[in-house]
Amino acid sequence: EFRNSVPEFKFFELPFVINDRQKVYKALDGHVGDDLNKKFREPTPYHVLEFWDNGFRHLSTRERPILTPKNCAGLKIGTQMAPVLGEG
Repeated sequence: EFRNSVPEFKFFELPFVINDRQKVYKALDGHVGDDLNKKFREPTPYHVLEFWDNGFRHLSTRERPILTPKNCAGLKIGTQMAPVLGEG
């Protein structure tokens, strides 16, 4: 799996890191995206053609706004399987 070959890609799985999508898109279209592409090409036979999001990690609930980890106190939270999230 490429995430194990290029640990920098795990950044996208972290919650509470992305708070402005437009800044992330601009960075991925610039030098940050170029650096990730180079790191990806070194250990794999693949080339990054494009970056897009499948929904940056976020939380939402009917209970209250989730703006910081403290807002999660007392909530049951289901997550996707990913080592960075403590599963898998």
